[in-house]
Amino acid sequence: MKTLLARGLALATVVLFASITPAAAESVLKHEKYQLDNGLTVILHPDHKLPQVVVNFWYHVGTREEPRGRSGFAHLFEHLMFMGTEKVPDNQFDILMESSGARNNASCWFDRTNYYSWGPASTLPTLLWLEADRMQGLGKAMTQKKLDLQRDVVRNERREGYDNAPYGPSEIIVWERMFPVDHPYHFHVIGSHEDLVAATVEDVAGFHKTYYVPNNASLVVAGDFDPAKVKPLIEALFGSIPRGNVPPRRSAPIARLDKVERLTLDDKVKLPKVTMVWHAPAFYAPGDAEMDLLAAALTEGETGRLRKRLVRDDQLCVEIDAYQLSLRLGSLFFIEALARPDVPLEKIEAAIDEELRKIAATGPTAREIKRAVADLETRTITGLQSLRERADLLNQYDAHLGDPDRVDWDLDRYRNATSESVRPWIQKVIDLDRRFIMRVVPRKAPQGAKEDAAARPAHFAETGFTPPQPLALAFEGCPLEIWYLDAMQLPLVSMDLLLPGGALRVDPAKAGLAELTATMLTEGTQDRDALQFADAMEMLGAQLSVSAGQYDTTVSLTVLKRNFAEAFGLVMEMLRTPRFDKDDFARRKALQLAQLERLVDQPPAMARRVAQQAYFGAVSHADPTAGYPQTVERITLDDVKAFHAKHNGPQGAKLLIAGAVRADDLKALLAKHAKGWTGSEGPVQVPAPRAEFELLLVDKPDATQTVIRFMHNGVAFDDESRVALEVLNSLLGGSFTSRLNANLREKHGFTYGAGSAFIPMRGLGTFVASSNVQTEKTGPALREFLREFERIRKGDITAEEASKAVATVRYDYLEQFGTLERSVSAYVPYARYGQRPDALARDMTVLRIIDEEVLNRLAPKHVAAGGGVLVLVGDKAKVLPQLEGLGLPKPRILDMKAALHGKAE
Repeated sequence: MKTLLARGLALATVVLFASITPAAAESVLKHEKYQLDNGLTVILHPDHKLPQVVVNFWYHVGTREEPRGRSGFAHLFEHLMFMGTEKVPDNQFDILMESSGARNNASCWFDRTNYYSWGPASTLPTLLWLEADRMQGLGKAMTQKKLDLQRDVVRNERREGYDNAPYGPSEIIVWERMFPVDHPYHFHVIGSHEDLVAATVEDVAGFHKTYYVPNNASLVVAGDFDPAKVKPLIEALFGSIPRGNVPPRRSAPIARLDKVERLTLDDKVKLPKVTMVWHAPAFYAPGDAEMDLLAAALTEGETGRLRKRLVRDDQLCVEIDAYQLSLRLGSLFFIEALARPDVPLEKIEAAIDEELRKIAATGPTAREIKRAVADLETRTITGLQSLRERADLLNQYDAHLGDPDRVDWDLDRYRNATSESVRPWIQKVIDLDRRFIMRVVPRKAPQGAKEDAAARPAHFAETGFTPPQPLALAFEGCPLEIWYLDAMQLPLVSMDLLLPGGALRVDPAKAGLAELTATMLTEGTQDRDALQFADAMEMLGAQLSVSAGQYDTTVSLTVLKRNFAEAFGLVMEMLRTPRFDKDDFARRKALQLAQLERLVDQPPAMARRVAQQAYFGAVSHADPTAGYPQTVERITLDDVKAFHAKHNGPQGAKLLIAGAVRADDLKALLAKHAKGWTGSEGPVQVPAPRAEFELLLVDKPDATQTVIRFMHNGVAFDDESRVALEVLNSLLGGSFTSRLNANLREKHGFTYGAGSAFIPMRGLGTFVASSNVQTEKTGPALREFLREFERIRKGDITAEEASKAVATVRYDYLEQFGTLERSVSAYVPYARYGQRPDALARDMTVLRIIDEEVLNRLAPKHVAAGGGVLVLVGDKAKVLPQLEGLGLPKPRILDMKAALHGKAE
């Protein structure tokens, strides 16, 4: 898909080709499509793999239908759809879902608004009933209070995601510059503060009556259900809702630029950025796929032309991306380059233009196209394991192409492309004399429907589920601990290899060494330089990542079955004989330092770092995996070589693997490739619980939001109360209807979201609660956090709350097994912290005996109890006065630079 779905906005992201499926999976979108008499389109997609269902609703209305002076209204309305009806008042929509383990979300984009829910198969009647109820009854139940509350939430979303986010304002400006004021795409989906304030209850009722009607919607039901039972249910719930008038549609001629338009914007950022934007062919129109292929040739993988030149060779940029943002009325093609400090943006623009002229003259090579299609196949099979992605794709194809299953046609757009067919589109679209160029530079310091009387239908009967249990394999001469899941249904293999070389084994004076070593591993082998290694992986369509954490370095690989043996051989070659070239080391070290410097533009990241440092104190857990600027500066190439040789070997390592590979084949591959691979595990320090409570305030002048982050003592992964605390957290801060979110977002409108988590580790764990709140609401928000902590510690959890939380956590466990990657990831913490392969199944059994008595007994001891820290990142001048009277200790003050380096004033 070309959008990232989340309640709120559907933000553009660069995930090429995820909406395509290869020929081997032609039947993956099998369906039945029909229409009710009132015009509602219904698409049924049965899949009995897991006892789960998805309900996916598309309303064919988005930002493009907003009237002048109401920018952001379609997105605001999406929020209001969760504010209750006469039958399901207030927040009961979410509570009814979560009480049975189901969840929901929504997204708004220029051409559609999408509402989707998912949960145990038994909940399908309730999920459908809730959608029918709000289609019919939301407009009549709207009040000024509901509108005011969600307006505050959306404005907080704008502050958090755009006004107070690095480069956020520039994302809004692009639309204003690329489309004229009367064009439906002129305003960003988030809208302006002024227009959001102007929205009225009458606007809401009129919008619902006009666009939220059956004949302007399509419903996908996917998962474990019987169509013979579900079709009468859909008719009973939706059939009596009247057809509406044909909704008006805004259209516009194709937008174009007649010259180069430039804009320089100053922002509170550390690194300069240049963005180039062109008008491009519309979604699924001729030329759309060709622009995707151009983007892949320019920046996909390490061998993409722009990435290779500007990031690797010339070292002008920290990051560069190209992507086609496809839309119905005309798309946009982006190139975004994040510059290294002190590199002139003119130099970056000139290099980009030079590479664009070259590829426009010749087109992408056959190898570049082949590599893109190989990546397409792997990403597609991976993505289409997800029932939610399939449900949304059925709606997407139907909305744009009139047929829910156009995967073969879609794939052929890429399969049939050649250099000769792509080149003319590059020449037509990428006109260097017709584009928008925006620079963002660091800001200098100042100097009438009929009623449906149907009651909510009963759930279907629950379907039992037992998680697949890994086999523990041991091969003679191989010290690896291997957990193996046999899953032959798809031609795909996914694995996580946990190497002992985590950040806890690093000398604190050289914090950041584990991460730098992990990034160096993908820079080639003794027989292949970095580009040759990347090219070999990309030609296989392999998805390889290496990342360092506190306890281990994880090598993750997902690849088609037919390419697994070769890809696995490349991984082992990387581990046995890494290249560790001095020039690659200098470049990677400089990138890590540049990324650290960027953290001062990211208040939530700074809050996490400061809380970790303050909570753990002198022990190695205090040091962030990426390190500090001064510690990374000390790291040498010899340090990387020594750390890898000592810690990233098979002794103490764990391999978790699932998919279409047989145990005997895996044994043969290990016997072939693991020879000469050595290394030891080494000890890890276990910190003690914290006794004192401390408050730290990191000053970020003029911040429009304050980041609040509590960190208290938690429990270890092997603690017998861990599963019950997962349930406890679900009702406190782990779901949309949790107490913290219901209070700070839904009741008071202080924030776009608030939550909490228990984070279990080896020997110890932490409890974290956090939110980003309006600066002027810092004090009131802290007061509500403290009230919620105290309230739950008093033992007021009801049987209904406990039941809902258990159902939510149980479904979270079940849903992990929808894809191979998530199945592997589900077992990673169990392997990491020394549990047995059957421990996850045991945890699911424990869920059955957790009730309100268990939770009320645990809450006083574990919720924000004992020692800990509270970190605030915000405008000191505005925050300090709000701390009076809250009973908090005197804050220790840091500035952003001191916080980055781990030092207080």
